[in-house]
Amino acid sequence: MFRRLVIPLVVIVMAVTTTWPLATQLDRSIPQGVESSPTVPVFNLWTVGWNLDRVWAGWRNFWNAPHFHPTEKTLALSEPLIASQALAGFAWLPPPVAYNVFLLLAIALNAGLTWRALRHRRVRWPVALLVSLAMARLPFVHQQLGLLQCVLVAGLIGTIHFGEDACTTGRLSSLGLAAACFDLTFLACGYYGVFLVLLLPAWGGVLIWQCARRIASRPARRAREGSEVLDKSTPRWRVGLVLGSLSTRRRLIVGVVGVLLILAVIVPVVLVQSRVLSDPTYERPRELIQELSARPTDYLATAFPEWFQFVGHSRWHQAGRWKLSPGLLKYALALFGLVVGLRSSTRRGWTLTWLAVSVSAFVGSRGLNFQIVGICPYATLLEWFPTIARLRTPARMSVLVQIAVVFLAAEALHFGFRKARIFARRSESRRLNMRLRTVLAFGMFWLIGIAACYEVSLPRLSFVEVPSIESQKGWIDWLKQNTTEDAVIAQVPFPKGPSPRDYESEAWTMYWGLFHHRRMVNGYSGFFPASYLELKAQMQSFPDEPSFAALRSRGVTFCVCKQSFLNSIRLPEHSESSAPWELVFQDHLAEIAVLRLRR
Repeated sequence: MFRRLVIPLVVIVMAVTTTWPLATQLDRSIPQGVESSPTVPVFNLWTVGWNLDRVWAGWRNFWNAPHFHPTEKTLALSEPLIASQALAGFAWLPPPVAYNVFLLLAIALNAGLTWRALRHRRVRWPVALLVSLAMARLPFVHQQLGLLQCVLVAGLIGTIHFGEDACTTGRLSSLGLAAACFDLTFLACGYYGVFLVLLLPAWGGVLIWQCARRIASRPARRAREGSEVLDKSTPRWRVGLVLGSLSTRRRLIVGVVGVLLILAVIVPVVLVQSRVLSDPTYERPRELIQELSARPTDYLATAFPEWFQFVGHSRWHQAGRWKLSPGLLKYALALFGLVVGLRSSTRRGWTLTWLAVSVSAFVGSRGLNFQIVGICPYATLLEWFPTIARLRTPARMSVLVQIAVVFLAAEALHFGFRKARIFARRSESRRLNMRLRTVLAFGMFWLIGIAACYEVSLPRLSFVEVPSIESQKGWIDWLKQNTTEDAVIAQVPFPKGPSPRDYESEAWTMYWGLFHHRRMVNGYSGFFPASYLELKAQMQSFPDEPSFAALRSRGVTFCVCKQSFLNSIRLPEHSESSAPWELVFQDHLAEIAVLRLRR
């Protein structure tokens, strides 16, 4: 009982220490990670804020987010991060607090579910503790800290752990937890949900093998227990099928119930997203998907400096490509763990599960770069399932490779810990030798385990400073008091380039929209509606007559812009009464000007 109370605190400490000093600035900063600009983190900050706002609004107009007006259901154009609604109790605090708490809880859950999976399989607590720390420091997760939806990998771990337990034991509790973990995965990151589906052929084959093995061994086990005499003339597999029929039916029922539980949650989300993204213009170019697919050499280099780079295996890595290695020592331990796991009859199924996950995830991460006898399986998937064509980055499936490597390395550490105990318990005539053996045995275990956890040095976090609402309160309060709830605004100027850095102003516009609750023609997302791209092209010549006409055609009544921008542009020559706009408010603290468009 004491350990059950301590472990949650331990995994929270892991999350805080691996992201330090995030815990000291929860309300004023968010991690930028390795992103080249704050655009994506700020956009995710808006997404979390929108989810919390809609929970307290009774989920009214949840999919009809206020950006990209007049396009409908714009939230479906990007990851909706529905899982963040679990933090609805933080809605009264500044949005950065909820964002950072979600990130810290995600890392803590990653470590906590790793602990649960290992302890369930009778792995000793020192091994489970080290492996949980390695999962909290997983290089892929810290490489993606700027993409909040990619941080939570606990759903992937829980689905595999509880799914295997439900399939092999028929426990309804494990079934419900597996379904909950899958739903959590999909509602946090659609990418990861699709990845789990792509794992089903390989992972499902392992589960079927484990069930068949249990059924075939049941007659012999019952015979040994004296409850049944095995007829030697009858094939063992046939007797096993007869005796295991009841158990098989139970597993089938368990499987059907699990699928129904999963579909009940994700189908409403999938229907909306598939309907919105059915437009062919949202399909990713094949060239882009191939460029963002992994290559085998990408698994030779780590995202951050590692202790064992002197070995030189990373010299084959192409500069500018993905860096997907979890670390050389983890690779070595995983290979050794694979051998000892397959040799153990009690741990063979669990080892085969992670072997199947790692191989299928490695193949899937290669995307369009993987071919067999001239045939590309991923290209075939794109033809059969057009929804997968909306996934831009197959290389992100490498997260499952890194998770599998960590769990296979746990098998090696588990083996080493058992051998260390045996070595330390050997009887010796002198007590000094006994103590020395203990120190040497467990010292070597802890040295290798800690080295595997810390072999990749995590960088110091870079942060995006989030201004307080008080600094923008002037113009936001003016909009709330002087415009109707159905008013449409525009933030000018519009972005000029296509890179995420160019859209930083759009992300901040969406964030401040959480406070004034007005619709806007601006926006940022994974996909851009054709109407927005057309308006963006028309706004490049702002403030000429065609740009004002384009804004009016979309119902815009007010423009918000920086005072410095307003001072730098040359406005059209008009008399005061015939000018297309008028300055109605200036917020000197925020240096924001509000313009009203005249009809």
